Amino acid sequence: MCYTKCGTTKASCDQAFAGCMRGRCYAQYGKLNPVRYVCTDLADKYASAVVVGGCPAFKSASKRHCG
Repeated sequence: MCYTKCGTTKASCDQAFAGCMRGRCYAQYGKLNPVRYVCTDLADKYASAVVVGGCPAFKSASKRHCG
């Protein structure tokens, strides 16, 4: 998990997480599959929620693993 890697920023972790989720949508569903668009939309919404609400988790993990 990125939040436990010392020296990383929350923004870079959140960006990697969002990219990973979108990548899974692209890998799972074909280019013309409408489900892919639903998947990427949900991935974007979830990633936005992590950006907004993930600060306590990031601070806690950083403190626990990085001192």
